[in-house]
Amino acid sequence: MEEDLGYPSWGGRPAENPLRTAFAERMRTHHGRRLDPAHVREFTDIDQSLQAVLNVAT
Repeated sequence: MEEDLGYPSWGGRPAENPLRTAFAERMRTHHGRRLDPAHVREFTDIDQSLQAVLNVAT
């Protein structure tokens, strides 16, 4: 697992990121929402996530 700027790259395979599965499981147990971990994306800061929402919504 290489790291660039402190963030793991998961060998160029982001689908192997264990945070996606953990987040989907947390949403299921705490909120009753079933998410496909393949559809979960991680962001390093709020600016990235807001830009993604704006790109999709406008």
